[in-house]
Amino acid sequence: MMFFIIVSIVCFLLTFWLSKYQNQLHEHYKKQWKKTVNYIRYTSFAILLAGLLYVPEAQILKISSWLLIFSMLLYFGSLFIIYNKNKSKK
Repeated sequence: MMFFIIVSIVCFLLTFWLSKYQNQLHEHYKKQWKKTVNYIRYTSFAILLAGLLYVPEAQILKISSWLLIFSMLLYFGSLFIIYNKNKSKK
């Protein structure tokens, strides 16, 4: 399904842009930031694979892809919260 392929590529590229914001956080939250960004990268690979393998008969693949997109939205939200609450003052 083309939608899953596009979403996964956009999210994967977005992780490289998000990686540069790790340096603006307190030292305590840098490891958590990196782990979350890596999770989004791996999840985007899984969504890309599901998009490439999708056939109409495999409805479980479509459902699992939507659940992976939902989990990525939750992780993007957690990155937003981590950044806004814990960025270091310059």
